[in-house]
Amino acid sequence: MLEFIVVDAPLVAPHTCVGCNSGKGPMVDTHRELVALGGSAGGRVYLCGLCVRRAARVFGYVEGARMDELVNLDETLGLRDKELEDVGAVLKEAIAYGVKQRQRAEQAEREVEDATNLARTLEHRLSDVRGAIAESVA
Repeated sequence: MLEFIVVDAPLVAPHTCVGCNSGKGPMVDTHRELVALGGSAGGRVYLCGLCVRRAARVFGYVEGARMDELVNLDETLGLRDKELEDVGAVLKEAIAYGVKQRQRAEQAEREVEDATNLARTLEHRLSDVRGAIAESVA
């Protein structure tokens, strides 16, 4: 006997909840088939979230107010998970941008150092040329 599973949407006909005929997921797939009159297949048995909650209340597994609280908490957690994913994506982009900016800054530092060294070299050559001119005039 297969365990019940949650599916995003009904995959096998009749594609609806056996309790309320809703086709909106997610739903519990019971892996059971209905048998219609005359022995023909009546389709897969699915239960929507609302009908599962209603059945849990009838059996007394969870009090009505407590069930509503738990469902609301589950929905809130789902929204928070999505928010965390979004923040994670933004953070990843920010880190990548920071890495590129650091690389650019390091390149700029190398270019400044090269330009400073070139300026020093040119100053020494200019000093040598001035010295040579001063000797040739004297």
